[in-house]
Amino acid sequence: MSSNIGSDMTKEPVSITGDVCITDAREIMRSWGMRHLPIVSGVNLIGVVSDRDILRALALLRPGTTPVSEIMSKSPYRVHQDASIKEVAKAMADNKYGCAVITGVGDSVIGIFTTVDALNLLARLLNEPKEVDHRVLQLRDYLAQRKVRVS
Repeated sequence: MSSNIGSDMTKEPVSITGDVCITDAREIMRSWGMRHLPIVSGVNLIGVVSDRDILRALALLRPGTTPVSEIMSKSPYRVHQDASIKEVAKAMADNKYGCAVITGVGDSVIGIFTTVDALNLLARLLNEPKEVDHRVLQLRDYLAQRKVRVS
């Protein structure tokens, strides 16, 4: 298993510009099966909108005319692709972030790491043979090695 986020991120995620209306953003998320959508200006990250942001906005705003730039998180959690998975997972858990946007040169979006990606990684780790630095030793085996007689 690699220890940096670049190996487990979703590469080249779908992103949109801030002028896209909320209903169009919802349709993009629905059709692609996404819960987080990076918002860009050119290629640079300027925010993230989540499915929760969309649902809240649908109830409160005029979704057909309101741009996502009005509801996006303007300071999303972002990391470089060389950031450690451990660091990213801890920050996401501690701060209850649903995603980390992975940025490259400048602030260009090159990937996204979501809670679903984290669960997929966990499932893979639980199914892989372990690189064990210890082993479980049954008591009878330990006693046999020590030549202790058990009655």
